[in-house]
Amino acid sequence: MARNEPFAGPTPLGLIGLAVGCAALTPVALGFRLTPAGLKTAAVMCLLFGAGCQLLAGLTGFANKNLCGATLFTAFAFIWTLNWWVLGALSLWIAFALLVHPTAGRVVFPIAGPVFRAQARPGFDPSRRRAIFAAPYRHWQANGFRPLPIAELESAVAPHAAGRAAGPQLEYLAELGGLVAAHPGESAPAAVRPSPAGIGFFEQVVLRKDRFA
Repeated sequence: MARNEPFAGPTPLGLIGLAVGCAALTPVALGFRLTPAGLKTAAVMCLLFGAGCQLLAGLTGFANKNLCGATLFTAFAFIWTLNWWVLGALSLWIAFALLVHPTAGRVVFPIAGPVFRAQARPGFDPSRRRAIFAAPYRHWQANGFRPLPIAELESAVAPHAAGRAAGPQLEYLAELGGLVAAHPGESAPAAVRPSPAGIGFFEQVVLRKDRFA
């Protein structure tokens, strides 16, 4: 025997409200609209669609004597009402912070940062390579093209070495043409000196001696 339900099935209405509410929360969840206006807009969407549509779907389900669907949508309606209240409170908190902090000159309404942060990738630090070339450059200024012993270079760049050997950087600078090994036939040169091209590059790009202003 077919059931005579007073209302049409409320499930599509409840799912539409759920979809619109989730769509309104997506920019906030991704951090794109963390402003008082953005939070207020999301709060209104949560109240009208997330809570309103699902509450109507739940009440309609009770009228149709569909206890499972009615209970589910009604419970979700209360959850979306809580989302609306929290977002409204957050928007007011941020608005007060933006209004009071510039005037008070201190933090009155603290705002916490994100719960999860992406781990920053370590960037390239040119200071070590610059220090490795700066030592032969200073030696050249004082002694001309007489080679600088590797032991003295290692001692000069020790504060920038962080426990790493300078050998790979020396080989790179030598292949680039900035340094000249004093004994190129050996596996590890005993001394190095800057090349004329390396001196010109260091003075123009690093020291910027070609700029007068």
